[in-house]
Amino acid sequence: MSIWNLRKEILYPPVDDMTEVATFLNGLNLELEERLDCILVLRINNRVVGTGGLDGNILKCVGVDPEFQNQGLLNTIVSELKHILYRKGYNSLFVYTPEHQVVRYKNLGFVEIESVGDYPVLMEDSMEGFNGFIRSLKKKTQRINLDLKKIEVASLVMNCNPFTKGHLYLIEKAARERDIVFIFLLTEDRSLFPANIRYELVKKGTKHLDNVIVFRGGDYILSYTTFPDYFIGSQRGEEKARRYAELDARIFARHIAPALNINHRYVGSEPYSSITAIYNQVLKKVLPLYGISLCEVKRKNYKGQPISASRVRRYLGEGNYKKVRDLVPEVTYKFLQSPGAQKIVDYLQNKFRGDKNGN
Repeated sequence: MSIWNLRKEILYPPVDDMTEVATFLNGLNLELEERLDCILVLRINNRVVGTGGLDGNILKCVGVDPEFQNQGLLNTIVSELKHILYRKGYNSLFVYTPEHQVVRYKNLGFVEIESVGDYPVLMEDSMEGFNGFIRSLKKKTQRINLDLKKIEVASLVMNCNPFTKGHLYLIEKAARERDIVFIFLLTEDRSLFPANIRYELVKKGTKHLDNVIVFRGGDYILSYTTFPDYFIGSQRGEEKARRYAELDARIFARHIAPALNINHRYVGSEPYSSITAIYNQVLKKVLPLYGISLCEVKRKNYKGQPISASRVRRYLGEGNYKKVRDLVPEVTYKFLQSPGAQKIVDYLQNKFRGDKNGN
């Protein structure tokens, strides 16, 4: 069969039927992922010979019929999907691949970021990419008139959905105990409060702390790329969650922390989320291997219960602003009363009414 008869087709789950794609992938000992924005199908004489899907800017479900290996089909899949991404405004493409496939992707311009054993190996195809991200972090710290190699440098990685007194308590504790504190704010827009709002709330809420610098976490720190389970929960099982948590921890410990001379990382204890608890356990195992201490701090309580962002969201849904005010810094409370927060509050209150009515 000649690849000159190659036909390309884009399918959009769940609208389009994925049965044929799932069968093809199963024949290659691969699975059809549930979360795909689209999937490219390559056919020759109506036979599926290759597939590749996109979940955001992550390449998934890549398969090539063994009969057509080394005939450029992988290159075709990657090129077509990159065009789709660029039209959407993305400038990078990520892929998880087993170790034995790394060379194939390197030949297509991908660069390895980090790995956990044979799988996953996280690779990236980008103009700036991970090295550009590291350079931007270093550039931002140049205004500090201190030798980071001679002081105690701490870091926190936070979502702040929204920014609470619990978050502030943890930041202030780190700022008292260490010379410099770097906060990395998650920039995934997969939370109720948009990334730019969360970033501004934390910046304004910590401006009284002279030794605190706030960064945007980007694609490389606790992101959907490095640790997807943090955003989708434990649906894929604990073993996968631990593996990807380790991938994220290794990226931080082996690349980001050395670039900024970070020797401490602070986390809050986790009484509610099983995924966050797994993440903390993995950090506790991995970080000391690279000379980084993990400082797990018991959560700040209010009236006998740990302060949490989920608790704040629940009170917002109930319309109980008095309880909300007890749990959030003034900067967050002011935002919640502003027109900019109205859509968020409306959503939570509609959700609360629906839950209350059993809908």
